Amino acid sequence: MTIFPLTQVPLTMPGCVAWMDATDTSIITSSGGSVSRIENKANGQLPFIQAVIGDQPQTGVGNINGKNGLTFNGTSNLLRCDGLAAAISGDDKPLSAFVVFKPENSLSGTGTTFSFANSANNTVFFNHDNGTSNTFRVFKRDDASTLINATTTVSALNDVSVLSMSCAGTTLKAFKNGVSFYNSTFNNGLTTLNTFAIGARPALALASFFNGVISEVIIYNRALTDAQITYVNGYLFRKYGLNF
Repeated sequence: MTIFPLTQVPLTMPGCVAWMDATDTSIITSSGGSVSRIENKANGQLPFIQAVIGDQPQTGVGNINGKNGLTFNGTSNLLRCDGLAAAISGDDKPLSAFVVFKPENSLSGTGTTFSFANSANNTVFFNHDNGTSNTFRVFKRDDASTLINATTTVSALNDVSVLSMSCAGTTLKAFKNGVSFYNSTFNNGLTTLNTFAIGARPALALASFFNGVISEVIIYNRALTDAQITYVNGYLFRKYGLNF
């Protein structure tokens, strides 16, 4: 069995533009547990911030298998790093992403762990909202309002989940806990994006907020190979003591 190191695995492959690692408390700026900033470990890129106290997620409250996570309230909490939007804004741009999370309340019936969006319209690219409590979805609405979504099974409350996806711009591979749930056409089209958020999808009428714990988000501006997806998943599974 391959042993995956628990240090810099996400950076061993090129194209990592976002790495939010809440288990590394040394990079979190907080007051009374409210997080105003967490550094982006992707080679010193733009940090994730939230200046509004009432909209700040909490650190030191929730965890995933003993590892610190950020707790989002499902109504207003989110972190922003809008400079990342350029990584996928454009025509059929590739993207790979990983997120470790635990839904804790289905109060709103919706929730978004991370999203790229346009603040002026409903153009979005995001995961984990299907209008059904805790159901995975990788979804995009392009500039022409063309919709594509890939949906998998419900994630039970308080269950730890790892979503991984690799989109080549016109095709998508998506996995829940390492098991494929989508491998087919997924044409991004032209998506003009200017915001990126963790814990929410702040896009006009499509807004939704995650209720639960998010410990890690890793994003690449390219499509990873199957072997690379397995490698990053192995790092995440071992780090959080998961045995899917």
